[in-house]
Amino acid sequence: MKKCLFVVVAILFTSVAANAQLRDDKNMFNHMSLGLNLGTGGIGFEVGTVCTPYLGIRAGFEAIPSFTVSPKGIANIHVNLPADYQNLPEQIKNEYPVQEYMEFNGKGKVTMKNGKFLVDIFPGKNCMFHFTVGLYAGTRQIGNLIASQVDFGTEPNLEVVERYNSDVNNPTSQVYGRSPIDVNMADGTPLFYAGNAVPAEIRVNPVKPYFGIGVGRTVPRKRVGVKGELGVMYWGTPQIYNGLSNITECEEIHDVTKVSNKLPVYPMLKITIFGRLF
Repeated sequence: MKKCLFVVVAILFTSVAANAQLRDDKNMFNHMSLGLNLGTGGIGFEVGTVCTPYLGIRAGFEAIPSFTVSPKGIANIHVNLPADYQNLPEQIKNEYPVQEYMEFNGKGKVTMKNGKFLVDIFPGKNCMFHFTVGLYAGTRQIGNLIASQVDFGTEPNLEVVERYNSDVNNPTSQVYGRSPIDVNMADGTPLFYAGNAVPAEIRVNPVKPYFGIGVGRTVPRKRVGVKGELGVMYWGTPQIYNGLSNITECEEIHDVTKVSNKLPVYPMLKITIFGRLF
């Protein structure tokens, strides 16, 4: 986020410096505006200037305030029980009641922060309609999630596994020296967990090309103006990480990824109120 703000500030000062040198003799960068925007990209601000009657540029920052989500049934994980465990006497098994299948619900937060550099292209000198191309750049992570097992007995399954794996290294334990229990995804990817919590992150491309259409000049002709815009930000197919492992293709979370795989672009709809600075 600090890098995005640095880029925005650098662009602003560059524009002001260029304005001081060029507005008198080349009639470029001779107007500037400051706006506040609200939309699907979040809440933000923009600084705009005019290059020619057909071209305007904008730079700014947008952020979606963090909000909580609580998805249900996001994964079903299978525990591979080694022969050492399966051959244990029932009495000892009852002390380590490991379930072979686990269902998880989740709770997490979603947020997004981006700096932006956009170019408005107007078909006509006095035209209000415009095309916009540009880039959004920001954080790779747009969400984090903690999944917890549901429908367990007196103790969550992962905690039982953790206790069992600790005891196989304890010389005073009844299961000392036996093979540990591995918790893997179906493709063999180890599951990273702590207690009953399985952390996950949702990541997208940090640099995101943008294309849109809109109505409104980059710098309003009057003191205050309104600008509407509709576009798409290409952020790539969202990837889901558990620890250092990319588990996007794992079949256990297919119900999640079958939706996220269809969202390589993020829809952008926003309204901006601009004030003309000069």
